[in-house]
Amino acid sequence: ISALYLERPSLPIVVVSGTGVLGDAIEAMRLGAWDYISKPILDMDEVVVVVERVLEKAHLIAERDHYQQEMTRLNRSLEAEIARQTQDLRKQNIRLTAMNHVAHALSHAGDLDTMLARALGASVGAVNAKAGFVQLLNPATRCLYVARTLGLSKGDLPFESPLPVGEGVAGEVAASGQPSIGTRQDESSTEGPLPDGYNAFAYIPLRATEGI
Repeated sequence: ISALYLERPSLPIVVVSGTGVLGDAIEAMRLGAWDYISKPILDMDEVVVVVERVLEKAHLIAERDHYQQEMTRLNRSLEAEIARQTQDLRKQNIRLTAMNHVAHALSHAGDLDTMLARALGASVGAVNAKAGFVQLLNPATRCLYVARTLGLSKGDLPFESPLPVGEGVAGEVAASGQPSIGTRQDESSTEGPLPDGYNAFAYIPLRATEGI
């Protein structure tokens, strides 16, 4: 009995014995039997009652297991949705914080290079980033070029040549006007692997006039 119970604990087992000893019934139940019938069997109705009782127990156990599995599935789904929404909120917070700091930096008059330096320093500081860069659009070529960097060497940039609008993450952000935030695991979200020591990126669009 015990070996069968260990292999299939949900399988109903009814022991039929002719010893008539109560200790045998107790031992059978201890080993995994669901119920016990003693011989000689004088009334088949008693067998029917035992079988029905065992089947009802099996049905209740199956319903319980199904309910537990469904609750586990729902909990995992809920946890995944909470994690997704938390990530979305984190990205929105990064975007708003950076843009608020950039807007404040750009509100002070100055030449373009000074304004870019202020904006870049403000956005990098706002999100506790290690480095950053600013790209500007060349309307004639419809390409983005790196105009200012902070904390980056030339070899650290994901691209060095002008980037056409619509290509790569930066180009898509420039075309859509929507930010893009991701991590090193988002391999398809970057122009190339992030430099060593960098685990996340954020591309935030900034338009000085309507349209690109």
